[in-house]
Amino acid sequence: MKAQIDQYIDYKGTYTSRAVFEYARILKRFEEIVKKDITEIGPQDISKFTKELKKARLSGNSVAFNLVIVRNFFEFYQKQGWKILNPNFIKVDRNFVVKSHNAIKPEELERMNKIVGDDNYIDLQKKVAINLLWDTGVRVSELCDLNVVQLDLDNCRANIKTKKVGDSRYIFWSPETNNLLSKYMTLRNSIDSSPYLFTGNAPHSRGRRITTRSIQRWIAESCKKAKITRKISPHSFRHGWGHDKRDKGAPLAFIQKGLGHRNPISTFVYMKYHDKDFEKTAKKYLKKRG
Repeated sequence: MKAQIDQYIDYKGTYTSRAVFEYARILKRFEEIVKKDITEIGPQDISKFTKELKKARLSGNSVAFNLVIVRNFFEFYQKQGWKILNPNFIKVDRNFVVKSHNAIKPEELERMNKIVGDDNYIDLQKKVAINLLWDTGVRVSELCDLNVVQLDLDNCRANIKTKKVGDSRYIFWSPETNNLLSKYMTLRNSIDSSPYLFTGNAPHSRGRRITTRSIQRWIAESCKKAKITRKISPHSFRHGWGHDKRDKGAPLAFIQKGLGHRNPISTFVYMKYHDKDFEKTAKKYLKKRG
């Protein structure tokens, strides 16, 4: 089953390195417990895996998360026509709570913009990346994959390949971000001839495409300087984009298109309201009597 796990992890490589590490760790543990070929695994092996997880005193949420990863693994090969265990046999506790990334708020972005300067190349690079994440809602891997030739500064847009499904889509940014980007490109073109929009600054990474880990580090550094104590990740900007557009009344189809979701079900998470959000929005619709 090792070859199938490796192929699946390679496919999931569009996610953050930390997520891929978790998927690989869980599936390797599954392989070590069941000790069978993927085509030989049955419901009894899923039960065995579940019991071993509980023996290890994992929380209910952790057990459920492990089972979700295994189920997704089987779904991947089922869709390719493999004769394997039906993923529906892998039952997950319906009380399982999916932990989502924090959505960055507009005021937090403003604090980051105030603290990160634009008077030197490195800071300007960080500021452009942060504002592109906010304006476009792209995945961090899609941001890292951007090449200079994809930019259309005259129209504040770029044409990219949706990372997970390969479809082409446009992303758009604000005039303010375009001004930062234009300033950055002037500096960049004088010192960097690579085709990549963002490259590393360390001696060993100059001229090489930036990594998702570097973007994560830029954001962490900016949050620390701006005294933002909440954990903000690159994906927080993607969630922030979705919530911001929802709050401004954007239709679901627009949010789906902007985020590059093929399945609208993936977009419904941005249409869900937490209690505080619901209270705030509900009061907008209440008219004063009399």
